[in-house]
Amino acid sequence: MTEDSRGEEPQETIPETTEAAPAPAVAPEAAAPGGVAPAPKKGLGTGAILGIVGGGLVVLVVLIVAIVFAISALRGIAGGGSPFAGGGSAEETAEGYLTAIADGDAEAALSFIYAPDSSSPLLTDDVLAASQELAPLTDIVIGEPDITGGYGLVPVTYSIGDTPVTTEISVSQDSDGWTVTGGTGQLSVYQLDGLEPTINGVPVSGEYVDAFPGAYEYGVTVDGFALEGETVIVVTAPSEYPDTSGMNAVLTPEAADAFRQAVSASVDACIVSTTLEAGCGLTIPATLSDGTVLTEGTISRTLPAETRAEIGAFQPELSYDVPTLVTGGYLGSVEVTAECTKDGATGTCSVLFGPSFGTPSMNLATDGAVVEWD
Repeated sequence: MTEDSRGEEPQETIPETTEAAPAPAVAPEAAAPGGVAPAPKKGLGTGAILGIVGGGLVVLVVLIVAIVFAISALRGIAGGGSPFAGGGSAEETAEGYLTAIADGDAEAALSFIYAPDSSSPLLTDDVLAASQELAPLTDIVIGEPDITGGYGLVPVTYSIGDTPVTTEISVSQDSDGWTVTGGTGQLSVYQLDGLEPTINGVPVSGEYVDAFPGAYEYGVTVDGFALEGETVIVVTAPSEYPDTSGMNAVLTPEAADAFRQAVSASVDACIVSTTLEAGCGLTIPATLSDGTVLTEGTISRTLPAETRAEIGAFQPELSYDVPTLVTGGYLGSVEVTAECTKDGATGTCSVLFGPSFGTPSMNLATDGAVVEWD
């Protein structure tokens, strides 16, 4: 503006182009009140970053602990509440296994065994309780294991009742830790087939049944039978097959008397027969070895005193293959007379060396059983 234009209104200059001015690359920020420019934005400080990372690690650790706890709970022992000891040492595994048996906790004992088969009727708390009552497992001492790779033997000593035991427990290691291999012995029951056997009061069947180390009492439930001899068997160590040959099935005195009476009644029915075929093993031929011909329907059989005494006092025996099959031994012979003909002469003959009784038998497990003769 010049001196000549003083007092006049200023004139605007119109630009020669109508294109809009380019927009700024960044929109300007609003001014702070009072004309003070705002402070520039700062990034997160080192402390904040460490705090966030640390918090994330805490969450991760908590999650890991929760997962481990959940897995442990799943592998825990139902009813006992004690977690599986996988991951412990070989010594701890052997001790935990034996302690569970001593405590009567079958499920806990099974949890220490590799791939256990819990189908045996003897692997229960009730059976272990009966076993502990017969002969408790006590005085457990664990030795230094002999480990080779993922396998080992743990020396142990303990007592089952008055029986001291020194043995080794076989263990193996996998991703879950140490477990007992084997872990159960086997008790034979095939020799009592048909007698409805029991062990520690529990019905058993088959040839063998698995059992923890401990004491076991055999019994039978078929009427008329009992066991004698060594009826309490001790499984002293895992994977043992104890000897049961010192135990035998026998008839009760009442059943033995009943069998003798049945045999006596069968004998009486046989000796009254007047025919050549009389049963009880007393059949005689029509023609004797010396040519004498006996007359059918005239045969008379009588019991000597010693034979009658034997029939009333013989000791029944049980078949090894079929324990319910009762047999009698040698009962004696009979005296025989008959009308006979020899060399054209006819009269009454006494048969020398008359027939002897056969072997009587009866299967007491069969309804309506009768005496049979061999």
